[in-house]
Amino acid sequence: MAAVIAAAAITLPGCSAAPAPSPAPGVSGGAVDYQAPSAHRLDAQKLARIVQELPPSSPQRSLLRDGTVSRADLDLSWTRLRSCIEAGGLTVKGPIVNPITSTEYLYTYKRQGGASLPTTTAPTTTTSTTEEGGGADDAIVKGCEEKFWIPLSSVYSANTPQHMNSRLAGFMTECMTRAHYPAAGAATFDQIVRDASGTVTTARLREANDCLDRGVLALFPDLPYFPRP
Repeated sequence: MAAVIAAAAITLPGCSAAPAPSPAPGVSGGAVDYQAPSAHRLDAQKLARIVQELPPSSPQRSLLRDGTVSRADLDLSWTRLRSCIEAGGLTVKGPIVNPITSTEYLYTYKRQGGASLPTTTAPTTTTSTTEEGGGADDAIVKGCEEKFWIPLSSVYSANTPQHMNSRLAGFMTECMTRAHYPAAGAATFDQIVRDASGTVTTARLREANDCLDRGVLALFPDLPYFPRP
């Protein structure tokens, strides 16, 4: 079974790759590998450029034209994406809302009638299987995503306020507190990784990721994969 992140941090059309950004305010420098959700937000100018670079016939144009992506827009695009993938002879399982952010749809797919195979999923890519025809299946999904799903899903993920699943937030708070990193009242991963002064440190971030790995496994054992913040 191949797994994809249905709304992931990607290089959006019209946004060329740039050098690694400086740490966001409140993030200590050095080896801290973390960016706040605000670092991914898209302003009106970037959104306009994204729309302009879509093919004239793209069904995403009308949904992106007003500069916002609602949950209804996301669900409509998901329905179209799923129909497209299934028309290519694949079975889709999902979507599952990412419990860490609540802004991403996670799903998996496989060839109809084929055996599910274990895969290693990279956070921002579609994974190929070793099953015969896997490459062709990936190409089908990629084509459907380009037509119906990306960049719209990525705009939704970037510009929609995050909130963690309440059970996971409770687990994270307890886990961090036991490790002597108080996180009372935190409702997002960004709030969890910041200390009382609003700073993200390497040690606190490492502990938060360890707690996250344990919490997702304990509370969402059927989740096929998850991207770390």
